[in-house]
Amino acid sequence: MSNKTEEVQDLNELGQIHFFQILDSLSPRTPLTEKQAAWVLGKSVSQLQHWRSETKTNSELIGPPFIKGEASSRKTKATNTSVIYELGDLLKWRDARKVGSSEEADELVRLMRDRKLAKAAGHILSFF
Repeated sequence: MSNKTEEVQDLNELGQIHFFQILDSLSPRTPLTEKQAAWVLGKSVSQLQHWRSETKTNSELIGPPFIKGEASSRKTKATNTSVIYELGDLLKWRDARKVGSSEEADELVRLMRDRKLAKAAGHILSFF
């Protein structure tokens, strides 16, 4: 097992600052806990949980992709872990939401809303 993986496992003792010091050296496939994912995204754990619950309700991924079920115990030594995020997925998801101005942010919100409406309309039309 590599030192980097051990550092990620011991995140609770190492703290958030050390985590960000090693972040750039980690593989995109590095499994992260819910708490680590929240740190990467600058969100709360409860926000990630909310996004996952919304995904179940809407059948559309709201937040970043996640892996449900027990973590790979060889890499993370985690057991009974209900959700794992891969670092690369988090960074791609975050980068896809970068904007340069408030107008771009407003446009992104409109596009996401229109996409949801179009999907809902497709479901309605499929009944006819």
